[in-house]
Amino acid sequence: MVTIERIRALIHVLDPRTDQCPVIVRRSSWANVETNSSIASRLNSSLYGVDPMVLIDRERVFRARNSERFLQLVLLWGFPTGMHGIGASAFAKWNQLLTLYQYLREHNHLTNTQYLENVIPMFNQIHGVSLAFFSKLLYFMNVTISGAPAVINDTFVREGIGKVLGPEIIHLNNVAKYKYRLYPDFLCEMQNLANQLGSTPERLEYVFWLTGKKEI
Repeated sequence: MVTIERIRALIHVLDPRTDQCPVIVRRSSWANVETNSSIASRLNSSLYGVDPMVLIDRERVFRARNSERFLQLVLLWGFPTGMHGIGASAFAKWNQLLTLYQYLREHNHLTNTQYLENVIPMFNQIHGVSLAFFSKLLYFMNVTISGAPAVINDTFVREGIGKVLGPEIIHLNNVAKYKYRLYPDFLCEMQNLANQLGSTPERLEYVFWLTGKKEI
């Protein structure tokens, strides 16, 4: 288990944009997805060229300006070993994903009502894509919901939260569930805890992720 004071110390020295190692993504990991998707094959051919692998860090995803390249990088960075079900689902519903991307470009600062009534129904059309991908998409698009910035909520982040001791973490642990409707509550709690610790939700997420992966 980890104390909240240990988390406080780490978030002031660890920055995910500079300290997290780039992800190595081998094209072979996505071969099955490419076989069933001409879109995946086209985008990966453009990205990889003749190279068997690419390196992707957070800043590279943030810098992507083309909508298709951006969505591709979110998928590859988030699921470097392929995750064929998620990748296949995303590319099978590529037009719906582009529609969601465009909506989020135009509505970057969401109210809770917009999130529940507009974003979730669009996301539900992309069957088989997880909250992990969904939260990464919102994070890299710099979306806020009711003023709280989007951060990643995946298995390692949730496991990291579950390892932290302290009363400050109880409610966050309760809302860090694998449910889309609880995501705004998760962001609010992350914002509140980051404020208490004198840091940002982004840095807090990274330390939870490292804790969940047992890298600290």
